[in-house]
Parts: sequence; C-alpha cells; structure tokens
Amino acid sequence: GGEGGAMLSVLEALGVQEALDAWCNAPGNCRLGGEGAQGEGAQAAGAQGRLFARRSGAQKDNVPAWRCYAASALSGDLVGYSGNGTAYCTRDAQLKAVLEAQRHHSDVAVQHMATSLQRLEGQVSRVSSLEEALAKQDAAIQGKLKVIGPDLNYFERREAALKATARNLSNLEDLDRRAVVALDERVGKLSGMLDKVAAAEAAQGESNSANLLSASQSLAKHLAVKMEEAFHVTEEEQVRGVQAEAKALDAAERREAKGSARTHTLQLTLETDGRGDLALALPKHTPSSSLSSSPSSPSSPSAPSSFAPPSAPSPPPPPPISPP
Repeated sequence: GGEGGAMLSVLEALGVQEALDAWCNAPGNCRLGGEGAQGEGAQAAGAQGRLFARRSGAQKDNVPAWRCYAASALSGDLVGYSGNGTAYCTRDAQLKAVLEAQRHHSDVAVQHMATSLQRLEGQVSRVSSLEEALAKQDAAIQGKLKVIGPDLNYFERREAALKATARNLSNLEDLDRRAVVALDERVGKLSGMLDKVAAAEAAQGESNSANLLSASQSLAKHLAVKMEEAFHVTEEEQVRGVQAEAKALDAAERREAKGSARTHTLQLTLETDGRGDLALALPKHTPSSSLSSSPSSPSSPSAPSSFAPPSAPSPPPPPPISPP
C-alpha cells in the first residue's frame, strides 16, 4: 500500500514508470491469463485494455515481483495487486532490466542535471551580483528622485494641465463647428427673407409708380382746368374794365358836348399790348360834318352816343402740360 504508492510516485517523477508501462504494452511481451497461461485461454496483450507495470503480489503466493497487470487486477488507485483475478503476467527479470537501463539513463540525467545545477548556481551568482548592482543603482536613482521629485511633480501637473487644455480646445472646436453650421443656416434663412423683401419692395415700387403716374395725370388735368378757368376770368375782367372806361369816356364826352353845344362822335378801338392784355385806344377828336353851329337847347340835350366795344380776340389755348 503505502510503500508501493511512494515507489510509484518516485518512478513517475523520474520518468521511469512510463518506460516500464511501455514495455508491458509492447506486442509479445505479455500474454494475460495467470501464471503459466501459455496455452488454451491465454489472451494477447491489449485484450483487457492497457497494462501497468507494478512490483506487487500474485494469486498463489502473493510474493512481490515485477508483473504486468490489467486494470481489473489492480486496486482502485492502481497502486498494487487487488488479490482477485489472474489478469497479469510475471516479468520480473525483464522489467528489472528495463529498470536498470532507466537507472543508467537516470544517472546520466542526474549527472547532466548536476552539471546544469552547477551552471545554474553560477548564473544565480551572477544574477545575485546583478541584483546587488541594480539595488545600488536603484538607491542612487531614489536619491536623485528626491532631488528632482518636485520638478517631476511640476511636469506631471503641467502635462495634466496641457491634456485638460487640449480637451477644452477640442470641445471649443466642436462648438465652433456647430456655431458655423448654425450661422450658415441663419444666413440661408436671412438670404431667403431678403429675397422675399426685395420682391415685395419691387412689387410695391411698381404699384407706387403706377399710383404716382395716375396721380400726376389727375393733377395735370386739374391744373389744366384751373388755368383755363383763370384765363377766362381774366378775359372777362378785362372786358368789364374796358366797358367801364368806355362808359366813363362817354360820360366825359357828353359833358364836353354840353359845354360846347356841339355833337361829337367818339370812336374807340380795343387793341392788345405786347404782353397780350387788352387796351383801349382813343383817337383825336374831330368835329363831325353834321354838327350844327347853333347851340343846342338845354331842354333838348343831345342823345348820348352809343358805345359797343368790339369783341375781344379769342385768347390762344393754354399750352399742354406734360405729366411728370
């Protein structure tokens, strides 16, 4: 039990157990069926699965020896013979030979391992020396860090501040891009509004021009009417003035006729002056051929001479007024 388990662990650790198991499973090295099972009922190796090389007992004498066991003949932990079954074959000499060969290889391996250990010790020594040198360098660096620590802290703070500034600039750039997009949209909207206002002003300007033209034409017609009325009023006033002058002259002539007891004939002429106004032209007085030399009777005064002013020439039409 315990001894067999310890030996199995050592053999497995050295890699020897793998070689022993391989020999048992090689063709022709083991035929299962119990001690001396060489004839009828014998089974070829592998008929009951994998074989395990163990130094354990047998069914008859239970004397430990090197045998090849099937799993069914071993204990649950596969350490030794279970005491039941004959699924094994005794190969003590052969397995001892394999073990000796493995020991030789193990000795060589041990020697190689010892050499490797010596080399490893030398490498460890060099590593230790390097560690000491590194420790000294680390101590020197720590001393320098104590001196330049504040500067390092300053640069770390400076780096953190620069990173924060870069983030802020990135945020500002993003905000600027958004603002530019918003301004472009506002400019587009304002351009559209200006176009609409310009169109409305153009339409309003056309309407105002039409209204102004109509008002100018109406004003021109009204002025023409007023000027024509004013011209006719002036003409009538001139005629009335001439008639008043004629009456006054007629009265003066009658008074003169009364004084001289003679009868005179008065001829009046209406003329236009350089300004186009009407004027009364008075000729020199000449005695009429039919005047009587006898004084007239005061009881029969001479009849007043009749006065009919000639018709005034028609004034020229007013000049046409062109619309502004």
